Amino acid sequence: MAQASLTELRAFSTSALIIGIIAHGVISVLAGLLYAVILPMLPGRHVLWGGLVAPLLWTGGLWAVLGVINPILNARVDWTWFVVSQIAFGLAAGYVVSRAQPVATMQSWPLAARAGVKAPGPHGIDPR
Repeated sequence: MAQASLTELRAFSTSALIIGIIAHGVISVLAGLLYAVILPMLPGRHVLWGGLVAPLLWTGGLWAVLGVINPILNARVDWTWFVVSQIAFGLAAGYVVSRAQPVATMQSWPLAARAGVKAPGPHGIDPR
C-alpha cells in the first residue's frame, strides 16, 4: 500500500481491509492486556490512571515520535479526536479494572512458601 497510487488508495481494497482489521484487533488486544496488567499495580483510583494519566502519556509519547517514524501519517492524524478516543478507552479500561475482584496468586506468598520450604515459623508455613 505504500507504493500505491492515489487512485488505488481511493478504491476499495479487500486485502487492505482485512489487514487493517487484523492489525487493529491485535493492537487493541495488546493495549487492553497492557491496561489489565499495569492498572491493578497502581495505587487506587484506577479510573483516573486509566482514563487520564495513561492516555495522555501514551498520546504524548506517540506525538513525539510519530513525526520521525512516519511524517506523512503524522500530518493526517487529528490529534484532538485521537486524545478523546484514548481517554474514552482508558476510562472504560479503568472502570473495568476498578470493578474487578483481585485473584489470589502465589506472588503474595512469602518466598519460603513459594519455594516449598516446610520450616517452623511464620514464613515457612504453607498458606494453602
